[in-house]
Amino acid sequence: QTERGGTCGFRCNLHEHQWLFIISSGRSGSTTTLSMLNRLPSVQLDGEHNGIVNNFFSLSDAIAYTRNLGIEQPQHVHNRGASWFHTPISVAPTEVYCLMQHWFFLHTGASCAPGTIHGFKEIRYTTKRTLDFMAAAFPTAKFVINVRRKVPEVEYQEMYRSADFTKNVTGTLLEWVKEHEDRSFLLYLEEFTTKRFTQLADWLGIPCTAQFVQHAHKHDSQEGPFKLDNDPKTNPWVCQGNYTTSPAEI
Repeated sequence: QTERGGTCGFRCNLHEHQWLFIISSGRSGSTTTLSMLNRLPSVQLDGEHNGIVNNFFSLSDAIAYTRNLGIEQPQHVHNRGASWFHTPISVAPTEVYCLMQHWFFLHTGASCAPGTIHGFKEIRYTTKRTLDFMAAAFPTAKFVINVRRKVPEVEYQEMYRSADFTKNVTGTLLEWVKEHEDRSFLLYLEEFTTKRFTQLADWLGIPCTAQFVQHAHKHDSQEGPFKLDNDPKTNPWVCQGNYTTSPAEI
């Protein structure tokens, strides 16, 4: 399970931590989903971050270019003193995976205790290639794919996203769910019910029952029961006992 990266022997275990990501088309209830999941035991998810994964993706592409150059023109990469010299291990694909996992583990959630589930929600990962990159970098991750069944024409223009763009993103996310059914949970805004969120907790392996949907935005409301205030003292979940997740249980 341990991956080696860097010439100085930096090592990481890509299976060490548990991850959960909310990937959304936007204006589909992702903030409400974030609020609900963060009230579950041991779940510690952060909000949007302007697509930081895309920066790691660009780094991965640059490393891949260097690695491929070493395959095609080894005299320019593997000969010490050459202009593009690198040791083979420094351009391994897992190098970026290790860096990305380390960064997100340190910069999401409020605790780094064993058994905590880290992750985030984001609306800026809109291509299959980006999602596949995330799936490879976080092999233990689960993905909540959050979209609308019907995209409104006017509302999305307020986000500087056309309805057509959002429909295309929704289609991409739905196709990705089909290809990763073992790791993804499809959550439509129109299905924001206590039953569906209870199914989501069960899918995560956390024995909790949703008592109401704690909406973060009033415009997300579809069908009840709902609680529109976000009082931190009011927990929308009832869990069995003093449950704390562990890596073996998720």
